[in-house]
Amino acid sequence: MDWIRLILLLLLYVRYTQSTTSHGNQGFNCSFEDGFCSWTQREGDGPNWLLGAGSTAVSRVTGPGADRFGNETGMFLYCAVSGDDTPIIDSPVVEVNEEDGVDLCLSFWYSMYGRYIGGLEVYTYTATNATNGTVKVFSARGPQTGRRGWLHGLVDIRDVTSDMRLYFQGLSGVNRAIVAIDDINLQTGVCERDTSFNCNFEEGSLCGWVKPPTGSDDTDWLLQRGATYTPKTGPIVDHTTGSTYVLYTVTMLYIHSGKFT
Repeated sequence: MDWIRLILLLLLYVRYTQSTTSHGNQGFNCSFEDGFCSWTQREGDGPNWLLGAGSTAVSRVTGPGADRFGNETGMFLYCAVSGDDTPIIDSPVVEVNEEDGVDLCLSFWYSMYGRYIGGLEVYTYTATNATNGTVKVFSARGPQTGRRGWLHGLVDIRDVTSDMRLYFQGLSGVNRAIVAIDDINLQTGVCERDTSFNCNFEEGSLCGWVKPPTGSDDTDWLLQRGATYTPKTGPIVDHTTGSTYVLYTVTMLYIHSGKFT
């Protein structure tokens, strides 16, 4: 019967998309709305990564004021680092059985707001040994966003032939500062990036624009939702939407001084 054939086709489609598109299992892909999923804390590396919502209680001058959607009740993961702290959180195992290798795209959102921000790094390693084959695949240093801004991190992990894991590591700066991550997702294939010149910065992307390395410029361009945090200066709305309601995608790029290419 036609309806039975339709159901079978739908089941085959779902199975196909699950096997070829999403490579992170339910415990890997995580919005943190219901906890840590299957992510685990690394012992002996300093303070733990914590669940947060809205403005974190650690400090008023660092850390996000909302989750990556601009929702003040939405959950995210954050760590407060200082001194020699290097808090690490590990992913569950990503099962790979591809002799010829498979390309994976890691997608996540990160907030790095505050004058004394240190850094955020991401590493991959073989599933059986955290010190064997460890490779740094992402690194960001210094302030990157405003209090309500989140950047979209996209990382290509190429030619994976065996089970692997990865971890996020927070790095300390001059003083205690908060690094946050949200909405982690793993997909099969190479990441799709917007590298165009024209950009409205609404999707947490800098498009094809590049910031100079930290320390080579007077200060940093920061991504922000709503009004900038500096009193009596800076815009309170963006040009794209002209809205002050920061729970929606009201995003702009701003700077005190410095270069952008």
